[in-house]
Amino acid sequence: MSNSRPARKLNRVHTRHEPRLQQSGVGTETPAPAPPPRGNTVKPTGPGRNHGLPFMILAGVVLALSFWVGPIASTLLWAGPPPAAAGSTGSPAAAGSTGSAADPAPENPWAIHPGAADRIRAAGLPVSTDEGILEHFHSHLDVFVDGKAVTVPTGIGYPDIAEGQSGARSPLHTQDASGILYIEAKTPGQRFTLGQVLQEWGVISNTGAIGGLPAEGWAVFINGKGQTTSVYSVFLHPKDEIALIHGTAPVKIPSSYNFPPNL
Repeated sequence: MSNSRPARKLNRVHTRHEPRLQQSGVGTETPAPAPPPRGNTVKPTGPGRNHGLPFMILAGVVLALSFWVGPIASTLLWAGPPPAAAGSTGSPAAAGSTGSAADPAPENPWAIHPGAADRIRAAGLPVSTDEGILEHFHSHLDVFVDGKAVTVPTGIGYPDIAEGQSGARSPLHTQDASGILYIEAKTPGQRFTLGQVLQEWGVISNTGAIGGLPAEGWAVFINGKGQTTSVYSVFLHPKDEIALIHGTAPVKIPSSYNFPPNL
């Protein structure tokens, strides 16, 4: 008789006001667990499982990573001075790269400073003693600041002798102070930019200034025609006359250059 009473209790009719019971052991009845709140996607995986602790640990890990990854990501994503040309070798030039010039001294903002090999690599170009002939052409660069010409110096793209790179050079360089840019690359079809010239020259600062002047206010003309693209992104082409101008333009913007017969 005593064993039949629990069975009868399990067959009771439940109303809306009575909690449904479930059998959890012999002779024992416990209330059935309430359904989870709507929208809660976390399901229990076992009796007494504490789901708060894993989420607290995960939140702590995410918070810690944000302090570590945040500064690195912001540095990598900042678009600084000129990107390397498409098809060039090496890493793109970026602000803060080793070899980027500090703000040039106002009394000599266009001088070539030490550290040329690092600047060449920062421009995404190699330093080599081998002369490339598979992509070989010449362009000409004029620079004007408030109507006055700035000399484009010899030696752009040549490492310092003190750097132990005697005879080595970049495939993009100058051989004299005429403003002629020499492109002598080993890779056919390799493209080069005005930004790479300025990077190798060392006149781009970590703040984006060019020759000690703000990045804003520069204009580029190719063969006498104004360009709307970024100064850094202007591609070099055979026999191009490139005029880089800041402030007041010269009386006449050059539209061509008389290259020597052997070039």
